[in-house]
Amino acid sequence: DGELRVGGKVDRVDGWVKDGRLYLRVVDYKSGRKAFDLSAVRMGLDIQMLLYLFTLQKEGAARFGREIEPAGVLYLPARDEILSVERNVAPEKLRSEREKQLRRSGLLLAEPAVLQAMEHDALREPRYLPLRVSRDGNLSGSIASAAQLGRLGRHVERQLRDIARELHQGNIDADPWFRSENDSYCGYCQWAGACHFQDGRDGDHLRYILPVKTEDFWR
Repeated sequence: DGELRVGGKVDRVDGWVKDGRLYLRVVDYKSGRKAFDLSAVRMGLDIQMLLYLFTLQKEGAARFGREIEPAGVLYLPARDEILSVERNVAPEKLRSEREKQLRRSGLLLAEPAVLQAMEHDALREPRYLPLRVSRDGNLSGSIASAAQLGRLGRHVERQLRDIARELHQGNIDADPWFRSENDSYCGYCQWAGACHFQDGRDGDHLRYILPVKTEDFWR
């Protein structure tokens, strides 16, 4: 295990060695609810953990002395959720509801041995990983093959280059992303009081985060 410290913010890096290769997973602690969303990743948003992961893949061998394989990224709840349940709820139901709150969100390498190293029962009854196991043992959920992760790494690199190019060109256009009127990046912006953004005025415009199906994203 190790830590990445960026601007005072700490993320965790977990490692597992198999056949001489080091599989690394980046974990981001979140005090609120945060879900890994391929729709946002496609637009170049929420790529921080992925940037860490693929940078470790490229540069980590010199530090760790082993070939690095990306094992995935996870958001980890950093606080217990207060459940709203009936007063006389059965213990089994209460335990089930608590486990739902502890299920992680993220994207993981679809390698059975790696998933089992993360959670011993991952291939039978996963409780914490974003996985589903069918009756015949097939895995589904938020997982990706090594080839898909490779394409994702190239996508993140392209997005990073585009961001750097816009910064270098001095692009400060007010064109924030949003999903709906009640779910906009403007709602979390510390510069909202100075920006006075108004959609359709002087070139200001909102950009929609359009939902994407998993198969369409990888295609």
